[in-house]
Amino acid sequence: MNNFFDFKWVPKGWALCFNNDCPRRGECLRHVAGEHVPQGVSSWRCLLPQAATGATCQAFCPLAQERHAYGLGQLFDHVEKKDYAALKSAVTTYLGGRSNYYRYHRGERLLSPAQQEHIAQLLAKAGYAAGPVFGGYQTVVPFPLTVFDRDADA
Repeated sequence: MNNFFDFKWVPKGWALCFNNDCPRRGECLRHVAGEHVPQGVSSWRCLLPQAATGATCQAFCPLAQERHAYGLGQLFDHVEKKDYAALKSAVTTYLGGRSNYYRYHRGERLLSPAQQEHIAQLLAKAGYAAGPVFGGYQTVVPFPLTVFDRDADA
């Protein structure tokens, strides 16, 4: 899993862990993120060793992967002309408007599994059971925010 991890995915202020004595360090996203801090980064929010007591940790975050899609250039290739405008409008509205739609269309933004499913449901509702065709897929690591990641100044 770590071979494709990129530190640029780590949200600012997301708490990292450097506790090498933790028995769950290999399955914790916080520890894996801490192992990938690039050269030049000298300051970041991190957890104190007291967060872990034995095999339990208050801040444990399971290491996971998600398959995100990119590119909408082929999305409407099999849609009939009579359905095109309504479906494109529904997808555009769902993605937050025209500028966001085109960011997803060009692959500048990735579609989460939930977004992919919603788009598939929009197509199915219009009678297209084959499902959406995206430009490609990228495996990413999701970073859930918890109480340990909130801005201390807020």
